[in-house]
Amino acid sequence: MTAHPGGDPWRLIVDGPASGCRNMATDAALLWAAEAGEAPPTVRVYEWDGTWLSLGRFQAADRGVQVAECSRLGVRIVRRPTGGRGVLHGSDVTVTLCVPYAAVGVGGGSVASLNRWCGEALVQGLRGLVPAVEVGGVRYVGRGGDCFASATAADLCVGGAKLVGSAQRRGQAAALVQMSLMWRPPPVDPAALFGDAAPGRYPLSGVPRQALVGALLRGIEGSARMTLVHGCLTVRERAWAEAEEARGAFDPDAPMHPV
Repeated sequence: MTAHPGGDPWRLIVDGPASGCRNMATDAALLWAAEAGEAPPTVRVYEWDGTWLSLGRFQAADRGVQVAECSRLGVRIVRRPTGGRGVLHGSDVTVTLCVPYAAVGVGGGSVASLNRWCGEALVQGLRGLVPAVEVGGVRYVGRGGDCFASATAADLCVGGAKLVGSAQRRGQAAALVQMSLMWRPPPVDPAALFGDAAPGRYPLSGVPRQALVGALLRGIEGSARMTLVHGCLTVRERAWAEAEEARGAFDPDAPMHPV
């Protein structure tokens, strides 16, 4: 990645396709390590081994999500370690940011300020691809289980339509932010899975994935004024993630627990 003067490097992890449970356990391990002071600020980009629907940490699987229809259509369900509503994965671009609050300065002070910091970072990267992208837009709240059927002043939008879904998990010293960017139309109509799905808009569908990811990472680098350096999970992070996955911590019916 391009060098920037100033801040210490952040770790960049780029993972290929994996199950929803493995992906969520890995993200939770990043927060566990950051809280323990064992890991630097980390950006993780990853893929899914098929079509998945992630539920928010406190979202009931039977509220706003057609579970039987998910099963019929082969959409697997997983529970995120972060809050919010359901997100359909597999044709999106998924980015996780795990940072000590000090690493983003005043941007880490609250849920809203960190959401805005992330939104502004992504806008900085995406402007060359979609000039109309902006933080904020028309606020609207849907009643169903679809994350993209609700928008706030801190969300990334194009023409008033939400482009990025974002959810957080805040610890004592660090925060985990999971972001899903609409890229290409999914193989399953979201309206079949959610009671109130947002109309699909995909202004980035013609952009190659590698170019899109590169733009997002440049935006994050520019906002944090640091360099992203490729890395991987530590031995302890990997062991923690594998143990949590093995015990079913992120199965949709599993009770969530503190990181």
